[in-house]
Amino acid sequence: MTRLHRLAALAAATLVVAGCGGGGGDAGIPGTAQYAVQSAYRNLLNATATWSVSGTGSDAAAYRIDLGLRPAAAAVFAVTGATGSVSEQFQRLVRNGAVLAEGTTRVYFNAGTLALLGSDDGDGTCGVATGNTALPTTATIGASGALTSDNELAACSAGAAVTGSSTTTWSLEAESGFALLCLNVALRNAAGASDGTGAQCIEIAGDGSLGARVRMRLDFSGFSLTARNY
Repeated sequence: MTRLHRLAALAAATLVVAGCGGGGGDAGIPGTAQYAVQSAYRNLLNATATWSVSGTGSDAAAYRIDLGLRPAAAAVFAVTGATGSVSEQFQRLVRNGAVLAEGTTRVYFNAGTLALLGSDDGDGTCGVATGNTALPTTATIGASGALTSDNELAACSAGAAVTGSSTTTWSLEAESGFALLCLNVALRNAAGASDGTGAQCIEIAGDGSLGARVRMRLDFSGFSLTARNY
């Protein structure tokens, strides 16, 4: 879904994204209910949608994060030369009514396998995938697993210097009677030290269709923010 760690770069290290929080069962969802998580992920990569989430940070400021997704024409990913489908993913970070950062990332992926090829951040830097794990066809609440890993590059070319890395996992969680597919990101700098963690969670139905409710959590160097649109 939206590459949450791009917000960290756009905000000049003001924020980095963080984990969704615990999974487990929910009183309104049977523990055996199956959700088509692979279809949900496919829908996310091909979605045309916008969301805004808001919350109060640990600094007592009011934050809003605007997110937008839309498909674009298939294109060549400059770092590898491979052609992939493209999802354009817009992010805007607002603090106390003032825009801190905004930008659009182009995410390249294989339309058949959903494996990520990499991303172009629109500022001369790119990320290139170093690993992909397919989601299962279906899952129950509390399930989780590996998804992708990548290296952040100083330029959009093969052999560019690595400036950091990220690892993304998925989890299926429940809140207030509905299911959330969460993409959880762990960031590391060029030295391999932790640069923060983050997540974006979106409501899904049993058939994998996307709902309207979104939750994000940011956590970085003592700062934390949980933002929702519900």
